[in-house]
Amino acid sequence: MARWRRVAVGILLLVASLTSWFGSVMVHAQGDELLAIRLMQTVFGTLDDETPELRWRFEARAGDRIAAVAQAMDGDLDAVLQILDANGRLLAEHDDIAFPDRLDAALEGVAIPGDGSYTLRVGRYRYGQGQTSGTFALTLLPAFADPVLWETFDGARQWPTSNPDLMEATQTDGRLSVIVRTPNTLGWVAPQDGPIVPSRAYVQVEARVTNEPDYWEYGLIFRQSGPSSYYLFSVSSRGDWAFMARTGSSTWLRLRDWSEHPALADLSAGAVLGVLMDGDTLTFYVNGEELDTVTADALSAAGGVALSVGTVDRQRVFPVVVFDNLLVTAPLPPAGAEAQPVGATLEAWDAADSAPLVAELAALGVIPEGGRQVMLVPDSFTTVSRPGMQVLPLGQGRTQTDFVLGATVSMESESAENACGLFFRRVDESRYSLAFVDGLGGVGLAEWQTDRFDPAFYRTDPGGFAGLTRARLLVVGVGDRVRVYLNGALAAERPNPPLQGGVGIAALSYDGRPVNCQFDNTWLWVWGE
Repeated sequence: MARWRRVAVGILLLVASLTSWFGSVMVHAQGDELLAIRLMQTVFGTLDDETPELRWRFEARAGDRIAAVAQAMDGDLDAVLQILDANGRLLAEHDDIAFPDRLDAALEGVAIPGDGSYTLRVGRYRYGQGQTSGTFALTLLPAFADPVLWETFDGARQWPTSNPDLMEATQTDGRLSVIVRTPNTLGWVAPQDGPIVPSRAYVQVEARVTNEPDYWEYGLIFRQSGPSSYYLFSVSSRGDWAFMARTGSSTWLRLRDWSEHPALADLSAGAVLGVLMDGDTLTFYVNGEELDTVTADALSAAGGVALSVGTVDRQRVFPVVVFDNLLVTAPLPPAGAEAQPVGATLEAWDAADSAPLVAELAALGVIPEGGRQVMLVPDSFTTVSRPGMQVLPLGQGRTQTDFVLGATVSMESESAENACGLFFRRVDESRYSLAFVDGLGGVGLAEWQTDRFDPAFYRTDPGGFAGLTRARLLVVGVGDRVRVYLNGALAAERPNPPLQGGVGIAALSYDGRPVNCQFDNTWLWVWGE
């Protein structure tokens, strides 16, 4: 399944994606009958003089957050969208996403006041007095209206493990089965080429244990920017849950230590885990019941998602956990937001020298025209054999703000979690930015602030390298934006402080095992000199 690409006119793509995901469950409404709709389902209807409105019923629980989108498919339809309670009272209403250019309607984050039946009402503007008409698609989603990821584990996407020697993951019959075969271990699986989840989003997954282990725990990892930087929400066989953070070291920050909750008393049939993220405010759910809301600022940036399984010391029978229906939704882009070209590719990415690549970037409008190459290092090398990072400046002390920095990178390490990277905009030893690739096929971007990483993004990518293979890494910094390309594919475009600083190479070891990083043909292109 291809990664969802968020664009300003993305609702039409949303409908196309949900159609392909659900196929036969789509329902087309005719006449005035009241039909049922459920989460992540799309239905269709036609509004005209004879039928100025249509309604669908859905079930919800107190505290649920609901989103819905009504997208015109043809005609000149100007749709109005409402949510009504069982007594017909209006809970929420929306008319135009961006009048006069976008007449579709969308509701996000509507709080459900109590358990029961609710109604989605779609009508044309002014209903019976209106004059527009056409066919529309109506989609019901949890929390937010942009489906960043909907994973049904059909085998189209790979799910590599954090440590293949200690755990195993297989996709069978539309489910992902994960087993950790070592005591006192936390393992995780992350989607290859997975999305970067924004700081406001909702993440949900179904999980259950299919055997009878001594102990089990499973959970959701989110805001992941590297193998040792993420939030973890877990539940266990002891009827408790925890919320923890790792921030670049082996030490856990226990933001909510293991605590019992009535909703966790019996999870023998499995559980639906959910996390609602609103910046630093995080709300946790199990089977639709709220566990708690926690304010935490250890990790505030966007990041990847993963699924975790854990064991305890002296465990003899290891858990087999089956995951299904991983869902991520996010707010729709604001009206007028420009599309982010995530997934764009460069044709000249593997050229022998910098000139064709720079010319292509300029033709695309990514960089200004002109400039010149001021550095070419045919061969460089750095290594680290303890937990941490070793950096080697290049360019003989040259500094710049706007630049293109490229290199061919290869890594040798016993641990796939370790990484090699290019640093840039290095003011001094306490502040610089780093783009890196690791042995898991991941690519990331982080800012080094005094003594810790402030992660900007991390995701696994099929264009990355694993083991001893090589990868082309390209970093483009212009103004307050930075782009990172891996083997010609744009991994992400992110804000970055427009500081004047130097460049160089780096080796990172998360677990203390030696990392050898080789960089071939490292070159630097600048302007204004």
